[in-house]
Amino acid sequence: MRKIFAIAATALSFAVGAMDVTADGVRYVVANRGAATAEFCPFAAGERLYLRSCVVIDACRFPVEEAEKSAASDRSADSLFRTLLKVFIPAGVKSIGRQCFSGCVKLAEVTFEYGSGLLEIADKAFFGSSELRFVFIPAGAEIIGGSCFKYCRSLREVTFEVGSKLREIRESAFGWSGLRSAFIPASAEVIGRYCFENCSSLKEVKFESGSKLRKIGNEAFCRSNLLSIHIPASVKSIGRDCFICCGCLAEVIFEYGSELREIEEHTFGWSNLHSIRIPASTEIISPRCFEGCRNPEEITFEPGSKLREIGYEAFVGSGLRSMCIPAGVETIGASCFWGCRNLEKITFEPGSKLREIGCEAFVGSGLRSMCIPAGVETIGASCFWGCRNLGEITFEAGSKIQETAGDTFRNYPRPKSSIPARNTSSLPRRDRGRRRARGEFFSAAKSDVSSILP
Repeated sequence: MRKIFAIAATALSFAVGAMDVTADGVRYVVANRGAATAEFCPFAAGERLYLRSCVVIDACRFPVEEAEKSAASDRSADSLFRTLLKVFIPAGVKSIGRQCFSGCVKLAEVTFEYGSGLLEIADKAFFGSSELRFVFIPAGAEIIGGSCFKYCRSLREVTFEVGSKLREIRESAFGWSGLRSAFIPASAEVIGRYCFENCSSLKEVKFESGSKLRKIGNEAFCRSNLLSIHIPASVKSIGRDCFICCGCLAEVIFEYGSELREIEEHTFGWSNLHSIRIPASTEIISPRCFEGCRNPEEITFEPGSKLREIGYEAFVGSGLRSMCIPAGVETIGASCFWGCRNLEKITFEPGSKLREIGCEAFVGSGLRSMCIPAGVETIGASCFWGCRNLGEITFEAGSKIQETAGDTFRNYPRPKSSIPARNTSSLPRRDRGRRRARGEFFSAAKSDVSSILP
């Protein structure tokens, strides 16, 4: 009879509002859903925090499914986070709440009970836990929240239980941490932006076999010290500035059968790349993608490349010596190879569909000769300006060249140019007169540039 009365009383209080009980310095709150949330009380202090798997209130047993940081504003709440060294999280906990252990500057060990049912580690859960050295993520965890381990400067290793179901690592999850290597489970589909930014000790990233990764976000590995990376075939997008300023990154390998469609702006800018082979599936190389990459002597493309566009300043200031541009490329952007002093040779695959070469595309490059494909209709202003070594420009038979803008073939310190006489008619009459007056149109006989014209 007493038991029935206790259950009835519990049901009554449950309906009226949340119930709670305090044990071992932790407040367990039971809301209407019938499960307990562990909250850290303001007066809780000590070196070890042991969360219970269940609590008993009024003879009723409630499983503990969440852990959260107390919302209490009392300054004494900080005492727990200044002294906490170890945390034990029971198997029943499904969620570690936002900022749960944020600021635990001495926290060195987090242990999950065997068979953990953890599903999510929320944003900033361990933010700034500067003494945390090792983390083991249970197999059931699907999400690692934004800035979850950010500024964990002593964190050296994160391992995932076999059979991990991880789907997403959110933005800045490990930013500015001390990670030396990272292992990404096969189930992960998204690596968020800034995920491993400024991880100065990070030298290696491994992807589990059979990876389902689709997207690597903006600046995901920027300013890390990666030596090389093997990108899974399933990746379709690499975000802006993803590997920018990775001063040690010498090699990028794309898995056979890569589905990569676009390499976004500044992706490999100012890295230490020695070699890279662009997958056949890639359609766009975005602006400034390889800007300032001093070491690559050659960038190659897989056979059957679908590349359509090379963006402006894509290779500006790089150390390229030669390149064979795929047949499908229609546009070479402005200043694309600007300042590539070592660039001596550009060739085009047979059947090139190139229509336009942007202004200043080869300014200051080391080109010695070039054969312009028949389909090119427009060559931008100052395209070959300052190419001191340029001795020969030829136009493929059947050339469709329609317009060559001012200074196209100008070679500093004095003009050296050659333009097909029949094609100057595409320019406005007044413009042609001004350019002739400035000496921008020269015949092959008067120029140091020899050419075979269409």
